[in-house]
Amino acid sequence: LGASCAQYLKKGRGVRVVGRLKQDRWIDSEGKQRAKVKIVAEHVEFKAQKRGAK
Repeated sequence: LGASCAQYLKKGRGVRVVGRLKQDRWIDSEGKQRAKVKIVAEHVEFKAQKRGAK
């Protein structure tokens, strides 16, 4: 899925993504709590380009 997105998506290109959010939590080497949110795409739909778009 990632390879297809990298091939077809360019700045300004319309896209619709269906998926879920995943939150990771951990404690770093300094003892601080950290968190990160990831977008897990399950379906990606590329929108048609407008005429004259590059």
